Amino acid sequence: MSKLVFWSNIPSHYQRAFYRATQGSMDTLVRYYLPLSEERKMLGWSDTVKPELGEQLVPPLVSEALNTVPDWIDRIHIIPRDIVHAFPRQMAVQLSRQGVSWVAWGERSLRGWKWLATFPLKFWYANLINNYAKGVFAIGDTAIRDYSSWGIQREKIEFLPYVTSIPNKDIIPDPKIAAFTQNAGIVFMFLGVLCKRKGVDILIKAFAKVYNRNSSVCMVLVGNDTTDGYYQRLATRLGVDRAVFFAGPKIPESLNQCLLQADVVVLPSRYDGWGVVLNEGASMGKALIATDACGASEHLIVENYNGFTIPANNVELLAKKMEFYSLCPDSIIDHGNHSRIIFEQFTPDRNVQRLKDAFNKWGIM
Repeated sequence: MSKLVFWSNIPSHYQRAFYRATQGSMDTLVRYYLPLSEERKMLGWSDTVKPELGEQLVPPLVSEALNTVPDWIDRIHIIPRDIVHAFPRQMAVQLSRQGVSWVAWGERSLRGWKWLATFPLKFWYANLINNYAKGVFAIGDTAIRDYSSWGIQREKIEFLPYVTSIPNKDIIPDPKIAAFTQNAGIVFMFLGVLCKRKGVDILIKAFAKVYNRNSSVCMVLVGNDTTDGYYQRLATRLGVDRAVFFAGPKIPESLNQCLLQADVVVLPSRYDGWGVVLNEGASMGKALIATDACGASEHLIVENYNGFTIPANNVELLAKKMEFYSLCPDSIIDHGNHSRIIFEQFTPDRNVQRLKDAFNKWGIM
């Protein structure tokens, strides 16, 4: 039986289903080296650590953190592919010096001047992986391409996405969202932080164009507003405030209650390393629209099969794809059913098999 330890910065509901699934056939421990930030708490995240799942919050010092894993030298360590913060870098160096098996895991990095400014560090980390790590798990094809550009050997890179749990069948709808949407023809839904990076301004502008042609549609925005009411004012200025419901942040366990009322899930991000809401929407059998700036769109959306992928920052094209569903409502059911089919490749158990396959390839099973 393989013995693993996952090192993660903060407790995340996105990862727990996967961690739990590994424990069926592996000896798995989880260590968090940072407390949950206030920003995440405002989003409804919980900082509860679950010892029954092998979880523990540890000091952000490598030597002290390793002391919480008595047999750490015999385990496979999966550490965040994070070159910015000191802890994962120092952990990678320490494990390399001791000859301990380790694997990095992370999203792509955002291109721009910061990417270029940190390239020497990326090049150093690529050499560390090439010479000492067993490999690196990439969260999406965009991450695979990014890591290759660092200089990491392609045979060292394997795909391991974020996954979410399979929804329960008995889900009670969110009462406020249900009340708002009860008379709507089509419900578009966004889940995430209401901020510029997520493209919420683009979404509201696109929705206004659709609404002006079909006033039976509505939109629900689920998440913490970081703009001090700017998006509410934008909706009012565009004349769609009565058709847009700002639901506020919800705890992760209640997101499926929100999604139950959605017809189409929209993720208009200007940048998203992955975009787990697409997993969640697919798991609930929803039609999906996302931008090509979302890593998950390459994997969870097949064009006009279960949704659409559009360029970021394109109000007109987003409105056109949203309007498609208002003109062809039967496609919502077909696309939603197809989303469920695609989701079968993104279950926790499927991810465990990806993990095992990579370990076999790297010779550490």
